[in-house]
Amino acid sequence: MLEVGHGPGHLQVDLARKGLPAFGLDESRQMGRQAFLRLNKIMQPKLTRGRAENLPFPAESFEAVVSTFPTEYIVQPATLNEISRVLEPGGELVILLAAWFSGRGWLERAAAFLFKLTGQVPSAKNQYQYLLQPFLVAGYIPRLEWINQHSSRLLLIIAEKPIRR
Repeated sequence: MLEVGHGPGHLQVDLARKGLPAFGLDESRQMGRQAFLRLNKIMQPKLTRGRAENLPFPAESFEAVVSTFPTEYIVQPATLNEISRVLEPGGELVILLAAWFSGRGWLERAAAFLFKLTGQVPSAKNQYQYLLQPFLVAGYIPRLEWINQHSSRLLLIIAEKPIRR
């Protein structure tokens, strides 16, 4: 698995604790240092510094690529093409795009109210279908997936690299 935009390394730590081998890439030197220090306590980090549109990995070397709360770079054609290059056929690009509070505690309700007030809460499930367009153009088979947790609602894009025929 490859995490694009590993940030301070929280997902890398979770993956390592579950015994899932993962590599991480981030453009930020500062994020790389933070992730290295965090990971180095439990394992030998597999981190590299670089840009998503020029991944320093061989073709078809990952079953999955993940990215949490990425900026617009993730839908750029160069990024999507490069991720496709390093994904195995049938592999998936999983992007955690957004999260909303949905819990019943006063803090979750207050945060949900503020999100609604600022227009940051989805009004309909089909509202985000347009987000799949860049993935379709890049040759992926994309879908939106909503996951309801105990105190939040997550929106993911899961884009499968087609298996060659």
